[in-house]
Amino acid sequence: MPEPELDFEEWEAHWQRVESFASALSRYAAQNVNAAGLRGQGRELVQGYFRDLKPALQRRGVTEPTMGQLEDDLRRLMGLTSGRNSKTSYRNLVRDIRSRRKQIETGLDFLIGAESPAASAAPAATEAAILETLEEMIPSAGASYKQVLLDLQHKGRASHRGTAAELREVLREVLDALAPDDAVAAAPGFKLEPERKGPTMAQKVRFILRARKAPDPARETAENAAAIIDQSIATLGRSVYTRGAMSVHTARTFQEVRNFKMYADAVLGELLEIHKPAEMAGASSTK
Repeated sequence: MPEPELDFEEWEAHWQRVESFASALSRYAAQNVNAAGLRGQGRELVQGYFRDLKPALQRRGVTEPTMGQLEDDLRRLMGLTSGRNSKTSYRNLVRDIRSRRKQIETGLDFLIGAESPAASAAPAATEAAILETLEEMIPSAGASYKQVLLDLQHKGRASHRGTAAELREVLREVLDALAPDDAVAAAPGFKLEPERKGPTMAQKVRFILRARKAPDPARETAENAAAIIDQSIATLGRSVYTRGAMSVHTARTFQEVRNFKMYADAVLGELLEIHKPAEMAGASSTK
């Protein structure tokens, strides 16, 4: 049987897909969801549950009746994606899907006292490239990113809320350097999102990648990842009050930050162009 941490990651990954879809849906302007990309994202969410998460839940003793309501909602979502249906019907269904989380996770053994897996002592190639670029481009962001790597290698750390804040700060500094607020606000078609006083992370990502003429799928993926980080990390500080046992909170926060870091690395890799040859990156820089 796989380790509890692996099944935990499947659980967290599923709800990250739900939040990513909800975020993309909220930004969709039309009354009916006709976009093939958004409908495809909904199908991938459903397929991911039945392919990856359901076997993990079964391994951990979750019964079919317990999973039943969530699975009914997901099947309804798959049905919506097969045609052109109203945005309201999608939003109502996503609300229902979100409500199933608490019903299922109450009492799940693999969410209680899960041990933090050991991280590699040396950064992976992508992490090393991000760190090197940040240290040269924005030293303060480089220092924060290095601290995130160190924190996630420390199994005995009692809290990772500070790590989450460091991670968001890294992305914020990079976005502020490449997309100052006044430049983003002056772009054609820019509109402040409700209750925001300045551009969001996702809007800044869109501004940068549009300026580079990045393809639409790359822009959408990076924007969604930035939105997840911005929204989700902001709630971590409050989440301890709704989760009960500190052991549950500590284990989940560690896993959440690891998941957020995967999104952050994807965004940073795109923004810093670390996968491109140096001469190409320099030619397309927005600085």
